[in-house]
Amino acid sequence: MPLLWVSLAFLVGLILGEHIAGSAWLWAGFAVVGVGLAFFERRLRSRVGWLAAWARISPVPFALLVSALLAGMARYQASIPAWTPADLAWYNGYAALHLRGEVNRPPVLRDDSSLLHVWVNQITLTPGSPKPVKGTLLIYVRGRTGYQYGDLLDITGTPVTPPDFADFSYREVLARQGIYSYMTNPNLRLVQHGQGSPILATLDAWREQARKASLKLFPMPEAALLQGILLGIESDIPEALTQAFRDTGTAHIVVISGFNITILASLFLKTFSRFIPRLWAALVTALLLGVYTLFVGGDPPVARAALMGVLALFGEQIGRRTAGANTLAFTAAVLCGFSPGLLWDASFQLSFMATLGLVLYATPLQESLRRLIEHRLSARWAQRFANPIGEYVLTGIAAQAAILPVIAYHFQRLSLTSLLANPLILPPQPALMILGGLAVFSGAIWEPLGRGFAVLALPLALYTTRLTELLAQISGVVVFPRPSPLLGLLFYALLFGVTLFRKQIQFFLAALIQGAAAQSKRNWLRRLRQMLPSLLLGASALLALFLWRSIASLTFGRLEVTIYNLGGRASLLVRTPGGESIFVNGAPGASTLSTKLSRRLPPFNHSLAALVITSPQAPALDGLAAFIERFPPRQVFWDHTPPANSTARRLQEVINQSGAGTTLLPGGGTLSLGDGAALRLIAGSSSVGANAVAVEWKNLRLLAIYGALPDDLRDEASPGVLVLEEAVFRKTAFDAWRDLAPGRVVLVANVKSIPGAPATPGWIVAGEGMWIRFTSDGEHLWIRTSP
Repeated sequence: MPLLWVSLAFLVGLILGEHIAGSAWLWAGFAVVGVGLAFFERRLRSRVGWLAAWARISPVPFALLVSALLAGMARYQASIPAWTPADLAWYNGYAALHLRGEVNRPPVLRDDSSLLHVWVNQITLTPGSPKPVKGTLLIYVRGRTGYQYGDLLDITGTPVTPPDFADFSYREVLARQGIYSYMTNPNLRLVQHGQGSPILATLDAWREQARKASLKLFPMPEAALLQGILLGIESDIPEALTQAFRDTGTAHIVVISGFNITILASLFLKTFSRFIPRLWAALVTALLLGVYTLFVGGDPPVARAALMGVLALFGEQIGRRTAGANTLAFTAAVLCGFSPGLLWDASFQLSFMATLGLVLYATPLQESLRRLIEHRLSARWAQRFANPIGEYVLTGIAAQAAILPVIAYHFQRLSLTSLLANPLILPPQPALMILGGLAVFSGAIWEPLGRGFAVLALPLALYTTRLTELLAQISGVVVFPRPSPLLGLLFYALLFGVTLFRKQIQFFLAALIQGAAAQSKRNWLRRLRQMLPSLLLGASALLALFLWRSIASLTFGRLEVTIYNLGGRASLLVRTPGGESIFVNGAPGASTLSTKLSRRLPPFNHSLAALVITSPQAPALDGLAAFIERFPPRQVFWDHTPPANSTARRLQEVINQSGAGTTLLPGGGTLSLGDGAALRLIAGSSSVGANAVAVEWKNLRLLAIYGALPDDLRDEASPGVLVLEEAVFRKTAFDAWRDLAPGRVVLVANVKSIPGAPATPGWIVAGEGMWIRFTSDGEHLWIRTSP
């Protein structure tokens, strides 16, 4: 308990430090004096009445608590930046600076952009000579960059103070990470590789290998889910799936948390205890948890979970029951001591309060449930029921209750489906983490071995993503204005009051539940036996669904063209009669596109026979680097010479790394699809990239317009299916397109209603995120649209 109160006093001191100004040295001096007074407090208790009363309440000297509080105030004041010419932030707003710095964290790679954290150590003003400087610079780069941890860069650009938005303070978020300077698309030049820590560089290289292995072994978004669970990489998770996890209150599944660390610690300890003494096994486990924390990036929630896991391990080894609240408070104080801004970070608050809820309420709730069940069943059966219910239902209730005010304050929304979603989604997560980890890490070493584990892990990953998406469709999210912090304090006062009177409340609930329980032990067992066939049937149905999904992805001698609308661009997936896959054009949002394609391709074979690129514009190329990593093509066809810009150069590097060949297929070029089917490029006359793509097989003729005009197509036969992007459609009179294609027309548009077009017979409007699929055997045509 002394550790708990001292840690809490330090955290309160951090909060007071934000509101009470004063010199850090002054508060630190008072804190030192307080420590000295604590040694004499026992002698003063007999003379000072209130000190004697305090001693009966708490074993911690009052002066020591005051000292910890003052130390927190001193630490906060010391963390307030005061810029000098030796700090990078001093130069925010200076134009065209020349900086030199080292990439000190693994780059954050998104679909169409990258974020680089650079520790700047040198600045050159114009005119002037280089001089030392210090500070972290966050750089936003359009497209996926090839830079990595430890690269020394020359940077030319204008650093600015990070921006604030109407409903989000990006500046505050970065300030908590010690970042006060931001730069967008500067000129970068690599000076030298390998300037960082060799250990961290090795761990980062292993992490990248594991990430690439996950993309080879699993479809999207299941690969992205495992990256979040195992590697701490959340940037590849599609926004729609991320929102589904938020809406169902299961977002904690896709990040590395105490749940994951507990599984790892248990697995390591049980494994090593078979070969070495348990104390040594605990030491090895603690070491591996530390390595894993560095491996996944060492973010504060992971560090907190790992530190608590290590303290719990050694608390168990010395024969003491770990005091969870003490450990949690000490861990929070240590982390906030290193980075005081963490105390105001939403992620840290959620992690802290969820863990506190588990520490205070999970075990008592589970024990109460076990005692209730024992009244109807034997102790053995009671334990069997109480363990899974307690682990997946009651722990969820405990954690959700503790974080309600934090969620309400920061996000102004609450999920009513979380109590349903967590018990359904949590049970397979330990198995998913273990099997998925074996698949990813063994696949990074030897791919065939990883595929064996991936076959076992994929059904669990599919269960997680599909069920989350299904539950997210239930209208269970309540949105409201930001509440007052006083309401949160009142809630916690009531919650902790319930904790103090726990025994009385447990007695009342036990009597209530026992009175409602009318089933005998025999009825319980009979119901369990009746449920077993249903459970087996459900498992068989899940397996059958998985198998039929694989079968449904085959074309069986038919030609299939699926048109996707992402960001207003028409992307085509062509499945040839021989079962090959060819993709035409990319689109912004590679993660969303990858999810849609993965659900159409075979789950363990998501490679492409070819990728056809018809647009030279950077926005169309930005997401292709990430797309090629997930769907490696054997051949890449350009209909024009690649443009001379950084996006195209980086894209070509990724193509070369994938081992794909590159071929120029200008307008008029034809790509054979087998069995007489062909894909043909038609050049336009207006500009580079203004063209069309024709897919032809027997009686099927589909024409997708990418900038070509009706006059460019006058020599072409009338298409059975015409695909138009909204930008192209609006450039030309409606009658011209209607005369060109009297048959079916698919209009790929960001708006759901365009005057005139939807009302025309045969016209289909594919809104944002929709897809339209045409399947033909050469004689007949079948059309399917997304809901």
